[in-house]
Amino acid sequence: MQRRTIRQQLGTTLVEVLVAIALSGIVLPVLATALVTAHAGRATSVQSIQATSLLHEAENAVRDVREKGWSNVTTNGTYHPSISGSTWALTSGSESINGFTRQIVISDVQRDSSLAIVNSGGTIDPNTKHVVITVSWTKPTNASVSAESFLGRWQKNAAWAQSTQTDFTGGTLTNTCATTTCDQLLTPNNNVQLADEPATWQLPSIIGSFDITGSVSGLTVYEATVNSVPYAFVGYSGGLAIINVSNPAAPTLTTTVTAYGQVNGVFVVGTTLYLATSSNTAELVTMTIASLPTAPTQQDTINLGGTEDANTVFVSGGFAYVGKTAAGGGSNEFYIVNVSTPTNITQTSTFTRLGADINSICVNAAGTVAYLATAQSGAQLRILNISTKTLPINDATVNLGVTANKLDCSSGTNVYIATQANGSASEVRVYNVTTPTAPTAVGTGFEVGSNVIGLDIDPNNPNYLILATQASTKQAIILNISTPASITLVNNVNVGSNLNKVMINGAFAYFGSTNTSQELTILYTGYRPSGTFESSTFDATANAGFNHLVMNATVPAGTTLTFQVGANSTNSGWTYEGSDGTSGTSYTATNGTTTVSIPLNIASNRYFRYKATFAPSANGQLTPAINDVTLNYSP
Repeated sequence: MQRRTIRQQLGTTLVEVLVAIALSGIVLPVLATALVTAHAGRATSVQSIQATSLLHEAENAVRDVREKGWSNVTTNGTYHPSISGSTWALTSGSESINGFTRQIVISDVQRDSSLAIVNSGGTIDPNTKHVVITVSWTKPTNASVSAESFLGRWQKNAAWAQSTQTDFTGGTLTNTCATTTCDQLLTPNNNVQLADEPATWQLPSIIGSFDITGSVSGLTVYEATVNSVPYAFVGYSGGLAIINVSNPAAPTLTTTVTAYGQVNGVFVVGTTLYLATSSNTAELVTMTIASLPTAPTQQDTINLGGTEDANTVFVSGGFAYVGKTAAGGGSNEFYIVNVSTPTNITQTSTFTRLGADINSICVNAAGTVAYLATAQSGAQLRILNISTKTLPINDATVNLGVTANKLDCSSGTNVYIATQANGSASEVRVYNVTTPTAPTAVGTGFEVGSNVIGLDIDPNNPNYLILATQASTKQAIILNISTPASITLVNNVNVGSNLNKVMINGAFAYFGSTNTSQELTILYTGYRPSGTFESSTFDATANAGFNHLVMNATVPAGTTLTFQVGANSTNSGWTYEGSDGTSGTSYTATNGTTTVSIPLNIASNRYFRYKATFAPSANGQLTPAINDVTLNYSP
């Protein structure tokens, strides 16, 4: 029984040994493999750490090389980092380091029309590069680590700005201007905008008016600048209104002068104001206006005899020439007054009594001839030799058939005369006065069909004559007088009420009106249809990356301001383009700040310009303006 047990135990032990042997055959190889794998994994981990270190070193090298200059990374290819002196450099080709292979691949970046990066089909961006750094090894297994990045030129950015009058006047202005006073409709801001129209009067329109208190008429008007501020001096039945017209669309009253009764004539020389009045003891008044906008101060007055009103005054060469209404009691209507000292004016001479009103006087530039527009029958145009101020002499008279209301002798060759309605001749007449003693008619003048009370030649362009009339629906009339013998109509303007006198200064015509709610009426000539500004050239001194342009502009409703940019490496043969990199498109400036990216095809260059195109509102009264421009670039 016991032996059986022993035999049974021996059998069991044998089985266990056999099982153990079998298990050892299975487990030991697994354990061996695990030990080998663990060792290999440890090697791979160490290599990965080493490779990552090499990768970071290459990244730092690329950044260092880029920071020394963009040109160091602009050439596509495969490189590896190397030490040059004490700094990093990029050397062509990959490198082997202790079983590792390291390379830096630089390639182009493409962008679509929205400047998003795309793999293909876009435009190469010269100011961005794609960089892929790879470190690889082959033992104990093939493996690698890599890093991808984009290099931009936008480091150490700089700016080129234009914001002053000097900046802008360095460019090319075509029908545009760049001064603090080139536009009375916008607050001066050293900006670029459309120039006031000095030439064609193609877009005239009423831009503003002023209502003098009371039911009065604007009898006469004179516009002058005092202390850099433009004023309109309007004579009316109660005196004189001095109106600030810095903003012609909204004139404001500065002061009134009411001490001398009705003011029929006004003239300004420098800071001295001359008034022809209805006063019986002060037909001519001199006042200083040097301190405007405070009240003008009387300097002197003179009694020119009788009780007749002074109708008109013209000042030249230290003398005032005064015309009065028809005189009685032996008084005369024409007086020469020495005003060389405005605080002490004295009568120099007078002329034989005409027995008729003198409505207008003009003296030639030499101060030797005076032209009188009168109501004298048979002598509505009278020409006086005033070479000797103490003894005016009659040179000639011309029978116009009707009363002459106003004349202009500024051309030096011809005198232009406005008359009452004339059934047998034109209301605008022209006489050649090259020989004052023998004036001759030039052409047939211009037929208005109504009374013409005032006229004035545009001093900026003497080819244009403006009339103040009583013609229904065309009270303001613009004429082209470039050919005096054949005057042509340019435009009619319906002001809505009869006009008395007119004076042109700059881009505006100032009228005295019979409308008791707008005794001063201002006509605006209108801007040129369009204009351009081409900037001066910016030289970056070397190839640079032009990033974006910022334009600060004023763009009133109804106007447009567009612009293009240009860049090249030769500073010649300039062409301009818009957002799609072609000449057929432009950027549109908005009111305020507009920022645009420089087209990729020209973004890498040395020289830069921009060109803007301006278009006014339909009535010509408003212009867009460039206030300042800034170019952001990377050296």
